[in-house]
Amino acid sequence: MEKNGKPSSSGSQKGEDEARQQRGRELHAALFPEEYDHLYDSISEAKDRQRGVTPMNADHVGKTNTLRAQLGFTPFKVGPDANNDDTCAWVKEKLRQGEEAELREILASRARKALEAEDRKEQARLQFQTPSWLDQRIDDMLVGEEFIYDRTDRSDPQVIAFRILCIGRLQIRPR
Repeated sequence: MEKNGKPSSSGSQKGEDEARQQRGRELHAALFPEEYDHLYDSISEAKDRQRGVTPMNADHVGKTNTLRAQLGFTPFKVGPDANNDDTCAWVKEKLRQGEEAELREILASRARKALEAEDRKEQARLQFQTPSWLDQRIDDMLVGEEFIYDRTDRSDPQVIAFRILCIGRLQIRPR
């Protein structure tokens, strides 16, 4: 027993508690990064936050609030009188209950969704860039000042070679 009447905890127990707190901080920062955005504010952004104006763009705020709602939390507010849910306590309680795997699955699910969204954007970009569109872009480049100079024209062998090289590289690109 220590002087104040509390039982002394073993060194391993303290180490486990510190490790759990560290995991809790890391998971909280990954699950709720909006709560740490203020750390990167410029002076003007910090003043905006004090007035209750978020420096984040509306799209980011919408995505953030959607993710918070999926976990059962209210939208994130800024300002001196903002009252946000205690997400840190929620993360710590999940860890205390042994539900770290659930928190990590939430993070993994978010990462998968972000990757799928990027993949969809890339697929849309590739569909937009049809061969005729690329052909037109190459034609536009070739008539520009960068590739046509000193009275060269589209029938110049160097221009034709460049065009063939560009088209060949675009056609063999893996999908």
